[in-house]
Order: sequence, then C-alpha cells, then structure tokens
Amino acid sequence: MGSSRVVHVGPSLSARGGIAGMINALLGSDLAKCYQLETVSTVSGHRGPIRFAAFPVALARLFWIFLRRRPAAVHVHTASWGSFPRKRMVVALARALGVPVILQIHGGGFLDYIAERRSRERVVRRTIERCSAIIVLSETMRQPLAAIASEGSVWVIPNAVDVPPAPTHGMDSCRVVFAGRPVAEKGVRELLDASRALVTRIPSFVLVIAGDDVRHRLAEEIHGSPLETRVEMRGWLDHEELDRVYSESSVFVLPSHVEAMPVSLLEAMSHGLACVVTPVGAIPQVISDGTNGVVVPVDDAAALEDALGRLLENEGLRRLLGTQARATVEEHYSMARAVSQIRRVYAACGVDPLPGTACDEEPPVPEGNGR
Repeated sequence: MGSSRVVHVGPSLSARGGIAGMINALLGSDLAKCYQLETVSTVSGHRGPIRFAAFPVALARLFWIFLRRRPAAVHVHTASWGSFPRKRMVVALARALGVPVILQIHGGGFLDYIAERRSRERVVRRTIERCSAIIVLSETMRQPLAAIASEGSVWVIPNAVDVPPAPTHGMDSCRVVFAGRPVAEKGVRELLDASRALVTRIPSFVLVIAGDDVRHRLAEEIHGSPLETRVEMRGWLDHEELDRVYSESSVFVLPSHVEAMPVSLLEAMSHGLACVVTPVGAIPQVISDGTNGVVVPVDDAAALEDALGRLLENEGLRRLLGTQARATVEEHYSMARAVSQIRRVYAACGVDPLPGTACDEEPPVPEGNGR
C-alpha cells in the first residue's frame, strides 16, 4: 500500500472566489475520508498586494513537505494570468523532487491566456508536460490541451455542488438574483439596462446583487433612479447567506461575457431556480435553452429583459425550468459524482486510498468519465 497523502495548492481557504470555494467543498466531501488531504495557500485571504506575500512562504513549506513527508501527489489549482506563473513554479519544484502533479485549471480565460503570446504557449506546454494529470472543467478546454499533453492525461471534471434537500420556496416571488463580481465581463451593465425596463413592466420586480465591493461599484450608478428601491446590493455573502438568498428568489441571472463553469450557476440550479444565462464557456453544456433554463446572446440587454420578463410573468414556466435545472445538477454536477471522478484521477496517478475504509476499493465509473 502506497501513500494516501495529497497536498492541495491554491488560494487561502478564506479567499473569495470559485477556486477557494471548490477546495473547501472537496475538503468537506467524502474525498477527505478517502485520502489524507492538506492544503498550502499561495495567496492569503487579505485584500491588495499583501496577499501575495504568502507565496514565498508557501514555496518553502512545499519544499519541506516534498522532502520530508513525501506526498503521493500534489493537486495544484490554477487560473490564468497572475495565478499560472506562481503555480508553474510549484509544478517545477514538485517534479524536481519527484512528486507527481495533478494540475486543475479553473477560470474561463485560460485558452485566451495561452493565445495571447507565443512564448506563453511554450511555457504552458512545458508545464503541462511535467504533470501526471490535467483536470479541466469542460470538453471545450480538454480538446486543445489534449493536443499538448500525454495521451489520456486530460480529464474533464466539471465543478460540482452539494444539492440541498429541498428546492427554493421563493418561486412565487419576482426576486431575481445575480451572484458574482459586479464587473463588465459579468454583464452587469446589460443587467442594469434590462432591469430599468423591468421596473415598469413587473411591479414586484426586485434584483438582488451579491458580489464583492458591489455597493461601491453600483451605488452611484443607480442613485436617484427607479432602480434605487428595486435593487438590493448585498455585497459578498458567505455560503449560508447566499443559500438563503437563493431560497427566497425565483430566478437566477448570469449574463457573462466570459466564464468557465460558474459555481454560482450550479448552486442556483440546485436550489431549483429558473436560470437566464449567456452561451459562454461550459454553460452550453449545462443549460439547454427552453429545457432547463433560458439562454440569451452576450451583451444584449433587450434579449435579457425579454427573457427575465417572460419568466417573471409566468410562474408555471419558471417552476418547470427550475425543476429541470435541479434535476440536471442532481444527475451530472453533484459533489458525489465529482469525488468519484477525482478518485479515478488519483488512482491513475498512483495515489492509494486510506486502508481499512469504504474507500479502499475501486471507485465507480461515472457515466462519461471525461477522459
């Protein structure tokens, strides 16, 4: 029996963002019953440049762990731009000391990051070649990376969420929720334009915006307008608070320009909300227009207003789409399914489960294992 120790490398568990959220979810899942999991944070949960002071400390700690405690593998979580240069140093250190690397790529801009410079493509290629396995969130990401990785080493494992025991109880309301950073690439400007029209169209319409620094970004823009009394700016919410917002709402909206596989969408679907989204990143794999949600074009406030209006005016339609959305998550994007897929990656990389547990057996093969 070999080692069961896996070191997860990523942002601080207290950081705001999807990567920290997914690492926290994995640590709280059955994966932690199967393996000895520990974490090393390359950036802290502080705001501003000071958060990067954690990186040299992380490298020193990883050097000691790799030499003295010999984990079976290091599971490195990366995004693009600032994140990837740090993580490729982690990959280089691990491989120099003989530790297998599993590189999980998050974020919707990674392919754009590669294409931006030819020299960057070469660096990414060298980094990927050093990894025992690559995990991506969608088939769209798998295909170009499979061309430069060793055969069979790229796995598609979508983001996943725990499904609440009951769907939302707010389906009779006209509360729409947006969860994410309120920036242009998330489609917030189109959302506000659509909302201005919905204020007169739907008398009970309320938009809840849950996102980092939301009050500072949007307060001046809606001050003195009819939206001021219809938009609730909630700032960053922890998991329990966001669950409460979902449970009180009937529609989720995410009109992004760029995405990978947004966890906020999966969370809203798991609560049974009707979802209005744009066809970017892996979202078309998750949402089928008219079946389990509504898909609108990117940067189209009129189409967004029409879609939201139709749902808010038709409780039966939003209940139907919300029910189908929840069923989609239960079947394809549950945390139990993701854990099963990650266990197969670990097995392929020579990581053994803890002996004497229910995990000490071959993990089931999820339908469409994504490799």
